[in-house]
Amino acid sequence: MALHFVIRSFDLLKNSCIVVKLSPMSFNEVIAELPRLTFDERQILIRRALELDDPPLSAADEELVEARLAEHHSDPSSSVPLNEIKRGLRSRSKS
Repeated sequence: MALHFVIRSFDLLKNSCIVVKLSPMSFNEVIAELPRLTFDERQILIRRALELDDPPLSAADEELVEARLAEHHSDPSSSVPLNEIKRGLRSRSKS
């Protein structure tokens, strides 16, 4: 069975897009190719593989995500940095 891969990832923080195109490959060829991929390429591959198991968002959920993303783009200061969220969670778990 030949596998075709087109891997796309858009990193909002870096404002960059990575596209990896692999020619048709057997499963064993894919496994053999993994060590030659960069760290970023392997992360994209893993993310895409995990996303395949996620159910698609409903239209309402998709609209909500898009609206919140648009709000963030219009006012980036409205977001909370991940490190701050982690600190808050750690402090809650200690108390």
